[in-house]
Amino acid sequence: MTGFALGFGAPLVLTGLLALPVIWWLLRLTPPKPQREIFPPLRILAKILQKEETPHKSPWWLTLLRLVLAGLVVLALARPILNPQAAAVGSGPLAIIMENGWATARDWDKRMATAERLIGDAEAAGQTVVLAFSADVANADIGPFLPGTALDRLRAALPHPVPVDRATTYRRVATVLREAPPETIALLTDGLATGEDSAAFASLGAAGATRIIWGTGPVGDLVGLTAVENRPNAFSVTAARATAPAVPMTYPI
Repeated sequence: MTGFALGFGAPLVLTGLLALPVIWWLLRLTPPKPQREIFPPLRILAKILQKEETPHKSPWWLTLLRLVLAGLVVLALARPILNPQAAAVGSGPLAIIMENGWATARDWDKRMATAERLIGDAEAAGQTVVLAFSADVANADIGPFLPGTALDRLRAALPHPVPVDRATTYRRVATVLREAPPETIALLTDGLATGEDSAAFASLGAAGATRIIWGTGPVGDLVGLTAVENRPNAFSVTAARATAPAVPMTYPI
């Protein structure tokens, strides 16, 4: 069971709620009901000059309704957000390392949505974004970019049918971040281990980040082709699983 949470995109607008007592005091004053008077006009003027009119109070239910409406207007202007999520960025540029090898194709949309949210947090905080893809060419530009530019580059990216190169990618990101150490590095990995992971993470640890956001997808049923052989009487394909379940798995050709 989850709790109810409410946030506001413009919390300073909530200070308008402090004006509700003033609005209540003003709403209590209503002009008096018109009175029916008999001509001549002099008699009317005489009563106006002699009698001091005092305003009547509005009905309590009408005053309450007006106060509720005024409060709802203030809350609406404060841009309420149901169950808000905490911003993922901190000080310095936000570094996003997004793996786009063969193992990321099946849940690519979810990875894109996560990266878009991180870039949105960086834009709200006025920060730049370092964006690197682990299956791109080694000389690809990784920033830092303005959030809008990083979002355009993210939406143009695609998964590639090749293994990732973590060592080179992490080393390049660490080099860029030496000039402005970040507080947050987001790693959107494919969940597969490689023989060069130790060196890759060691180089990235030198960037000085104090928080790592780790995102990965399920790998239990992930299968990759390791060899293909064209025999005279058959076409042979060798595959490897990320894990080794006890039951056999069948794939259509």
